[in-house]
Amino acid sequence: MPYTKKKIDNGLEFDVHPEKAPQIIGTLLLACLLPLLVLMCVGIAVVLVAVAFVVGAGYLMQKGKTYTQYRHPNKFKVTAKGISMSDKFYDKEDIHRIIIRNHVDKYEYIPNVTIRPSNYGTLSGLAARFKIKEQLINVSYRVDMETNGTPTTLAGGLTEPTAYAVLSDTCKVLGFKIG
Repeated sequence: MPYTKKKIDNGLEFDVHPEKAPQIIGTLLLACLLPLLVLMCVGIAVVLVAVAFVVGAGYLMQKGKTYTQYRHPNKFKVTAKGISMSDKFYDKEDIHRIIIRNHVDKYEYIPNVTIRPSNYGTLSGLAARFKIKEQLINVSYRVDMETNGTPTTLAGGLTEPTAYAVLSDTCKVLGFKIG
């Protein structure tokens, strides 16, 4: 379960754990399968270097900001008076809104590609890129609280239903309307 909530005196205490980010090295290797088979004609050493490059690129991508941002466990308490997190209290009157965001789900230009035998590698690379991004979007929702014009992340690395559940439970305790 990505989060647990526990009743406290006059509210709820949340313990939220992010979903796992997708493993991309396998997807990248699958996308590079055809180019790797073509490279086999050149020699096995070239294929090994290419595989090492793909695995290294996948590893570096998984350690990048897009994959790690907002993806850490968090605990916070919600009462009718406000939200406390990391020994800091946010008064209900100072909270402007609580919102769900996704830092990966942004509009992206999809190029018009004409299919020719010479660019199958490009097509498989684009397909892998969009598949990886779709998997990452699905586990990159976060619940933000905006107070005094500054967003503060309550929970991140969630699926959309989990983020909505955290938002809903938080708003119920605070007496905020969702909408």
